[in-house]
Amino acid sequence: MNATGPVPHPYAHLASLLAAWFHQDFDLAGPTAEAVAEAYRRATRADEVARAAQDIERFLHDHAGLPPAQLGARFDSLFEPEVDPLGFAPSVEAFLRAVQRVLQAPPAPPSR
Repeated sequence: MNATGPVPHPYAHLASLLAAWFHQDFDLAGPTAEAVAEAYRRATRADEVARAAQDIERFLHDHAGLPPAQLGARFDSLFEPEVDPLGFAPSVEAFLRAVQRVLQAPPAPPSR
């Protein structure tokens, strides 16, 4: 906490997505990172989805060049995830890129 209150998370929208959707019961939304991200996208306002995708891009940009193990350690320290992203993908970057692709995909046409 600082003099003006708590310090905001530097990637607040991504942190919210991870905490709310990638937790111990993630499989209720789907068996893959993409399925969980799609469930999040369907349940969340488009502007929030866009901000989460932007946070992913910013996190990866801010940590570009780190070896995979160091990127994973930084991810763990910032987000304290309940589930291991390596259970979904071979690296933290691959996990985040998979989620980002779903978040940035065009909306599905309405079903008839």
